[in-house]
Amino acid sequence: MKLTHWYLEWQVRLFLFIVKLLPFKAAQRLGGWLGGLAYYLVPESPEIARTQLKECFPEQSADWVKRTARTVYINQGKNLFEFLAGEKLYPDKIKTLVKFNGLEKLHQCRAEGRGILFCTAHLGNWELLGMALAAQGIPVTVAARKIYLERLNEMLVSRRQRYGVKVILRDDIQAARSLLLALKNRELVGILIDQDTRVQGCFVPFFGRPAWTPIGLARLYQHSQAKIFAGFIYRQKDDTHLVEIEGPYEFDKIRDGSAAKLEQRITAFLTGRIELAIRRRPDQWVWFHQRWKTKEFLT
Repeated sequence: MKLTHWYLEWQVRLFLFIVKLLPFKAAQRLGGWLGGLAYYLVPESPEIARTQLKECFPEQSADWVKRTARTVYINQGKNLFEFLAGEKLYPDKIKTLVKFNGLEKLHQCRAEGRGILFCTAHLGNWELLGMALAAQGIPVTVAARKIYLERLNEMLVSRRQRYGVKVILRDDIQAARSLLLALKNRELVGILIDQDTRVQGCFVPFFGRPAWTPIGLARLYQHSQAKIFAGFIYRQKDDTHLVEIEGPYEFDKIRDGSAAKLEQRITAFLTGRIELAIRRRPDQWVWFHQRWKTKEFLT
């Protein structure tokens, strides 16, 4: 094991040990403090965050950009420690911590015998979102990327499943089949499409610029009877959370002709919903991710 891998693994194990000793609220506060500290200790990624914020919000001042970037790190620290402290969140506690607008639409979709394609983003505490949906009696399956550190990946998958969230890794040869089966069984399949990763995708507008965006959700829609919903979780001032659920969105598979055309239309539409959600709370998105690293070459 490389030294850096060993360090990261034991850092997470240390955090887990600390979280077990703390009440949930104290874990939230400690996570926020450590996140704010990381903003100053790891200079490269905060610079990426500031640059992208400045490009996407040119009307805002330099002070606003700096404050927002730092708050991003504070919120991510809270997100991490909330996830690590998830064992303290029995279902009734989660229901108190996370409130929903539009939850009844998901239950109605399942009552109609349809699966749920749930589009979300790395906005707010997205890990807690899956836990909260499961606590509301909705079977949740997520398509996730495998972390390159094997032991950390196993730890993450194990904790998600312990919290009621079934995980299907995207690089599994049976991933598409497993996700379609989950939809056929009226489950909610959660997919995040807001990052530039090495998967099949297309360029769609995001903050006025072409951004390489995964098309997996759109492809699952074409091969299932599921309905599409978008849902975003927002941290509130008191560190509770509010989930806003949009949809259902359905697209005419015949009118759009080719599969590629429909994939792009769905992906562009959902990316637009994600952008609106981020504009609502820019301090809660992962601006340190290089969203526009893949470039579109015009020929």
